Amino acid sequence: MAGDREESSTNELCRGPTWRVIFKLLAEIVSQRPRVVHFHISAGRNAPVILLMVAWAAFFSKTVLTIHSGSFPAYLKAVSRWRRFCFRRLFNTLDLCIGVSRQITDAIAESFPKVSCRYAVIPAFIAVPRKQKNTREKRDYIIASGYATKTYDWMCLLDAVEKTNGLKRLDMVFYNTYHSPYYEQVRARIREIKDLEIRMFNDLPQDVFQTLLLEADILVRPTLNDGDAVVIREALAAGLFVIASDAAVRPRGVHLFPTSDPDALAQCLDARASFPETEIPANEVDFSTPLLRALQALACIPGDVALENE
Repeated sequence: MAGDREESSTNELCRGPTWRVIFKLLAEIVSQRPRVVHFHISAGRNAPVILLMVAWAAFFSKTVLTIHSGSFPAYLKAVSRWRRFCFRRLFNTLDLCIGVSRQITDAIAESFPKVSCRYAVIPAFIAVPRKQKNTREKRDYIIASGYATKTYDWMCLLDAVEKTNGLKRLDMVFYNTYHSPYYEQVRARIREIKDLEIRMFNDLPQDVFQTLLLEADILVRPTLNDGDAVVIREALAAGLFVIASDAAVRPRGVHLFPTSDPDALAQCLDARASFPETEIPANEVDFSTPLLRALQALACIPGDVALENE
């Protein structure tokens, strides 16, 4: 929640059961009456609850919603009539909807062409200044991170590294969501690979993950769909070489392979020594400015932002 410019708060409102968090949030909105309330969701699978919170906040504040998940466009096409109704009311209640990729805002425009809220594409990345790592000629250490779900296509990655020559280590960092039996299948597949050191990590603190990221040479993102993955921009900013599936639009400098094709990924890894260094963008990309401008415009603070459907 954003109040006056002079005021800021980093206090955590509430932990615990969902109903308690929602009640506390709604009470805080009434108490503080901020200029802007900014909600963040993944794909919106709890759309009725999101609509309730946004509708309540809209009585007292301007409202913004950021959608992060690359699965949102497909999910929106498949939702029931009830959830579609909730989404339509949601986009007619919001002042601004932000998608972290153009596919998300395009899905809204296609499904609800006459909704009243404005929308913009603003990737969810604020660059943190750090020394760019030195590139290594052999580029033999790989890191990959994400949920322990099929969406991240870990089997594709493991099949590919088993076929790749000269790799020394693969760090796999899992967090947040662990789907069984898929997670157990991934662990069993890891044990089958004998000629490569594979390390598994679970729910690492951000500072520990950043240390691992800077030790690596290559980040691999083998997902079946995606939003605008923050870790890709973090890796590019840190100077890593990034290989990702072509399931989504990727930032400049990312090396692409066909989604869910382990042979193509292995070929890409085999060619890693020839990746041109000039394709890695400098650590200059920072989307805090358009985000702040969008919030300032809603809060009637001088500033501007280009909104797609104006």
